[in-house]
Amino acid sequence: MDIVAKLAGTDLEPSKLGVVKLPDCKSDIVINNDHQLFYFILLGLTGLFRKSIEASLIFGKDVCQMVKDQTETNGFFTSDELPGYGITRADLDNILQQVEITPHPPEDLIFFLGYKKAIAEKVRASIIAVLKEKKSMLAQ
Repeated sequence: MDIVAKLAGTDLEPSKLGVVKLPDCKSDIVINNDHQLFYFILLGLTGLFRKSIEASLIFGKDVCQMVKDQTETNGFFTSDELPGYGITRADLDNILQQVEITPHPPEDLIFFLGYKKAIAEKVRASIIAVLKEKKSMLAQ
């Protein structure tokens, strides 16, 4: 995966913060956040946090750690990593039905934030800032 090309091909303008309700989900992250997750979407970035590709695994871990350090939270996860974190394929299907972009293009990346809204906004801002910093560094 060419992370430089993927980042260069987007303006890193996130969608508004949305919320998905998951009353039947067994994920501790979801349960501990009143059975809901906040989310936002970045266009064209699917694969950027895929764990099956070494470059994106390293990149994703680095970005997540930077966000965790900046926000003093447990970070975030993305649609690249699902199913996972106790979220099943059925939960993911439910999430995708609720996401406020119809149809949801498969090349778009959804970021999930298991926090109350104010903290989710803070984490969202940090993710965008870190990705813009990485984009700038990688472009040099």
